Amino acid sequence: MASGGVGYYRTPSLVSVWATAPFLHNNALGKYNEDPSVEGRIDAYNDAMEKLLWSDKREGIISRTTQKSTLALSQRGIIKIPVPKGMPVNLLANINPREAVTDLNLVNLFKDLKPEGGLKGKLGRVLLRANKSPDFIEDKGHTFGSELSDEDKRALIEFVKTF
Repeated sequence: MASGGVGYYRTPSLVSVWATAPFLHNNALGKYNEDPSVEGRIDAYNDAMEKLLWSDKREGIISRTTQKSTLALSQRGIIKIPVPKGMPVNLLANINPREAVTDLNLVNLFKDLKPEGGLKGKLGRVLLRANKSPDFIEDKGHTFGSELSDEDKRALIEFVKTF
Protein backbone atom coordinates (compact mmCIF):
# COMPACT_ATOMS: atom_id res chain seq x y z
CA MET A 1 0.00 0.00 0.00
CA ALA A 2 1.38 3.40 -0.97
CA SER A 3 2.08 5.75 1.91
CA GLY A 4 1.49 8.98 0.03
CA GLY A 5 3.75 11.96 -0.03
CA VAL A 6 4.67 14.57 -2.59
CA GLY A 7 2.99 13.94 -5.93
CA TYR A 8 0.86 11.10 -4.58
CA TYR A 9 -2.76 11.20 -5.76
CA ARG A 10 -5.16 9.99 -3.12
CA THR A 11 -8.12 8.35 -4.83
CA PRO A 12 -11.40 9.21 -3.09
CA SER A 13 -13.77 6.46 -2.01
CA LEU A 14 -17.07 5.77 -3.74
CA VAL A 15 -19.03 6.96 -0.68
CA SER A 16 -21.40 9.68 -1.92
CA VAL A 17 -19.66 9.75 -5.31
CA TRP A 18 -23.04 10.73 -6.79
CA ALA A 19 -22.52 14.13 -5.14
CA THR A 20 -19.00 14.73 -6.46
CA ALA A 21 -19.31 14.85 -10.26
CA PRO A 22 -17.64 15.82 -12.52
CA PHE A 23 -15.01 13.07 -12.22
CA LEU A 24 -11.28 12.46 -12.74
CA HIS A 25 -8.53 14.31 -10.89
CA ASN A 26 -9.12 17.43 -13.01
CA ASN A 27 -12.95 17.33 -13.01
CA ALA A 28 -12.94 16.91 -16.79
CA LEU A 29 -15.34 13.97 -17.02
CA GLY A 30 -18.96 15.07 -16.91
CA LYS A 31 -20.71 18.39 -16.87
CA TYR A 32 -20.48 20.98 -14.15
CA ASN A 33 -23.98 22.34 -13.82
CA GLU A 34 -23.49 24.73 -10.87
CA ASP A 35 -26.56 23.23 -9.20
CA PRO A 36 -25.88 22.13 -5.58
CA SER A 37 -29.34 20.61 -5.09
CA VAL A 38 -29.73 16.83 -4.86
CA GLU A 39 -31.41 16.85 -8.27
CA GLY A 40 -28.55 18.89 -9.75
CA ARG A 41 -25.89 16.62 -8.26
CA ILE A 42 -27.69 13.49 -9.53
CA ASP A 43 -27.92 15.05 -13.00
CA ALA A 44 -24.16 15.79 -13.01
CA TYR A 45 -23.42 12.30 -11.66
CA ASN A 46 -25.53 10.59 -14.34
CA ASP A 47 -23.74 12.57 -17.07
CA ALA A 48 -20.28 11.78 -15.65
CA MET A 49 -21.04 8.07 -15.20
CA GLU A 50 -22.39 7.77 -18.73
CA LYS A 51 -19.20 9.37 -20.07
CA LEU A 52 -17.11 7.09 -17.87
CA LEU A 53 -18.85 3.91 -19.02
CA TRP A 54 -19.51 4.94 -22.66
CA SER A 55 -16.29 6.66 -23.74
CA ASP A 56 -17.79 7.56 -27.14
CA LYS A 57 -19.97 10.13 -25.28
CA ARG A 58 -16.90 12.09 -24.14
CA GLU A 59 -16.30 15.51 -25.63
CA GLY A 60 -12.52 15.38 -26.10
CA ILE A 61 -11.93 18.44 -23.92
CA ILE A 62 -8.71 20.35 -24.53
CA SER A 63 -8.29 23.40 -22.26
CA ARG A 64 -6.74 26.32 -24.15
CA THR A 65 -5.33 29.69 -23.25
CA THR A 66 -7.94 32.43 -23.53
CA GLN A 67 -5.63 35.29 -24.44
CA LYS A 68 -2.19 36.05 -25.83
CA SER A 69 0.40 36.01 -23.05
CA THR A 70 4.05 35.45 -22.24
CA LEU A 71 5.82 32.74 -20.27
CA ALA A 72 8.94 34.31 -18.72
CA LEU A 73 11.94 32.20 -17.80
CA SER A 74 15.03 33.37 -15.96
CA GLN A 75 17.95 31.40 -17.37
CA ARG A 76 21.10 33.28 -18.35
CA GLY A 77 18.93 36.37 -18.57
CA ILE A 78 15.20 36.61 -19.10
CA ILE A 79 13.78 34.47 -21.88
CA LYS A 80 10.23 35.30 -22.88
CA ILE A 81 8.23 32.58 -24.59
CA PRO A 82 5.23 34.02 -26.44
CA VAL A 83 2.03 32.10 -25.83
CA PRO A 84 -0.75 32.70 -28.35
CA LYS A 85 -4.44 32.59 -27.57
CA GLY A 86 -5.71 29.05 -28.10
CA MET A 87 -2.52 27.20 -27.07
CA PRO A 88 -3.34 23.92 -25.23
CA VAL A 89 -2.77 24.50 -21.52
CA ASN A 90 -1.32 20.99 -21.10
CA LEU A 91 1.33 21.82 -23.69
CA LEU A 92 2.63 24.47 -21.30
CA ALA A 93 1.88 22.60 -18.06
CA ASN A 94 3.84 19.50 -19.08
CA ILE A 95 7.15 21.10 -19.93
CA ASN A 96 10.02 22.13 -17.73
CA PRO A 97 11.26 25.26 -19.54
CA ARG A 98 14.59 25.29 -17.71
CA GLU A 99 15.20 21.68 -18.70
CA ALA A 100 14.15 22.41 -22.26
CA VAL A 101 16.57 25.33 -22.49
CA THR A 102 19.42 23.33 -20.95
CA ASP A 103 18.89 19.82 -22.33
CA LEU A 104 17.64 20.75 -25.77
CA ASN A 105 19.92 23.82 -26.02
CA LEU A 106 16.99 25.99 -27.05
CA VAL A 107 18.05 29.26 -25.39
CA ASN A 108 18.56 31.10 -28.68
CA LEU A 109 15.55 29.46 -30.30
CA PHE A 110 13.22 30.58 -27.48
CA LYS A 111 14.40 34.18 -27.92
CA ASP A 112 13.34 34.20 -31.58
CA LEU A 113 10.02 32.36 -31.35
CA LYS A 114 6.87 33.98 -32.66
CA PRO A 115 3.45 32.72 -31.58
CA GLU A 116 2.03 32.62 -35.10
CA GLY A 117 1.26 29.22 -36.52
CA GLY A 118 -0.02 27.57 -33.33
CA LEU A 119 1.07 23.95 -32.93
CA LYS A 120 2.19 23.77 -36.56
CA GLY A 121 4.45 26.81 -36.21
CA LYS A 122 7.98 26.93 -34.82
CA LEU A 123 6.80 27.65 -31.25
CA GLY A 124 4.45 24.66 -31.24
CA ARG A 125 7.11 22.32 -32.58
CA VAL A 126 9.65 23.46 -29.97
CA LEU A 127 7.19 23.11 -27.10
CA LEU A 128 6.11 19.67 -28.32
CA ARG A 129 9.77 18.56 -28.28
CA ALA A 130 10.05 19.68 -24.66
CA ASN A 131 6.69 18.24 -23.60
CA LYS A 132 6.61 15.30 -21.19
CA SER A 133 3.00 14.32 -21.96
CA PRO A 134 1.87 15.41 -25.43
CA ASP A 135 -1.71 14.13 -25.11
CA PHE A 136 -3.82 17.20 -24.42
CA ILE A 137 -7.27 15.58 -24.18
CA GLU A 138 -8.35 15.96 -20.58
CA ASP A 139 -11.40 13.71 -20.46
CA LYS A 140 -9.79 10.74 -22.21
CA GLY A 141 -8.73 8.90 -19.05
CA HIS A 142 -10.15 5.68 -17.73
CA THR A 143 -12.42 3.29 -19.64
CA PHE A 144 -13.66 1.47 -16.55
CA GLY A 145 -16.65 -0.75 -17.25
CA SER A 146 -16.58 -0.27 -21.01
CA GLU A 147 -16.79 -4.04 -21.52
CA LEU A 148 -20.08 -4.27 -19.59
CA SER A 149 -23.39 -4.60 -21.39
CA ASP A 150 -25.57 -1.49 -21.58
CA GLU A 151 -27.97 -3.08 -19.09
CA ASP A 152 -25.14 -3.74 -16.62
CA LYS A 153 -23.82 -0.20 -17.06
CA ARG A 154 -27.25 1.26 -16.22
CA ALA A 155 -27.51 -1.04 -13.20
CA LEU A 156 -24.04 0.02 -12.01
CA ILE A 157 -24.97 3.71 -12.31
CA GLU A 158 -28.03 3.13 -10.10
CA PHE A 159 -26.19 0.88 -7.64
CA VAL A 160 -23.38 3.38 -7.00
CA LYS A 161 -26.00 6.01 -6.08
CA THR A 162 -26.75 3.93 -2.95
CA PHE A 163 -23.25 4.30 -1.45
